[in-house]
Amino acid sequence: MTILAGYDPGDATGFCLSYYDAITPLRHISHTIIKGGLPGVIEHWYANNIANEADEVVCESFRLDGRTQNPDTIPLEIQGALTALCWEMPFALQANTYKSHVTDAKLKELELWWPGEGHDRDALRHSLAYLKTRGHYPTLRWAFPPQL
Repeated sequence: MTILAGYDPGDATGFCLSYYDAITPLRHISHTIIKGGLPGVIEHWYANNIANEADEVVCESFRLDGRTQNPDTIPLEIQGALTALCWEMPFALQANTYKSHVTDAKLKELELWWPGEGHDRDALRHSLAYLKTRGHYPTLRWAFPPQL
């Protein structure tokens, strides 16, 4: 079994812990919204022993794309810290557009939608998109079956 930690970084960072294996599609374990930007994420990392709990980490990557006049760089700070904290485990950065692989309707269909701000759902979206783009067959078959 592989434990996957998903992050949607920001002042309020979405976090989701899931697992999967060779025959099991992604399964949700827990989720939360971590308040306080980088200090909050660091505190959560150590308080929840993520280095020993998770086997892999996926995080939305920060891109300066010119759309925002004064962009918030907190996501970049979190991305940098997670890059350092995950130096001994598989770590993937994923463009924010990957979230579009998993709509609210898809989360509801999979019974993985819960109310709230949504940053934690975005972390789950990144986890599902990560396994989709890696071609994890059990997750593909369960969450993204081909349309006939």
